[in-house]
Amino acid sequence: MTQTSLAIRAARIEDGEAVADIYAPYVLGTAVSFEEEPPTSAVMSERIGSTLPTHPWLVVERAGSVVGFTYAGKHSQRTAYRWTVDATVCIMNNERRSGLGTGLYIHALFDCGLLAFDPDTRQVVLADRLKGSNYARLAGQALRETIDPVHRPSLLSLAQQFERI
Repeated sequence: MTQTSLAIRAARIEDGEAVADIYAPYVLGTAVSFEEEPPTSAVMSERIGSTLPTHPWLVVERAGSVVGFTYAGKHSQRTAYRWTVDATVCIMNNERRSGLGTGLYIHALFDCGLLAFDPDTRQVVLADRLKGSNYARLAGQALRETIDPVHRPSLLSLAQQFERI
């Protein structure tokens, strides 16, 4: 794995092919997807398009190529599940154990309004719903500054999210 700049951004419909290529080994080689056949790039593009209006779907790029993705979606139509989302992270095989999966989950939780960063200390603050969960270990962790200033979060956006938690 080369140590080139990473960028996390909102997925676009045209990312369907790259997402399908990353997802196929999960379908074919594991039981985690609950799918029997890998979806086509057209199917993945449709999934991206239907998810984005209500939930986050993010991709991570290394040197301009998509190497991973995460998305969240509604868990169930039943009223009791209204606060529950399913979250998925998939990364290319050669990116495993690199921290990308954790980073993508953190971005998805941020976009779902389940965690924020204190704008003064840059420490993780969890929504009450996540306290006592597996994510509790993130509370108080400091946000690392990225070397590339283009990818640094704005203090205004951090403050706005912090106020919502």
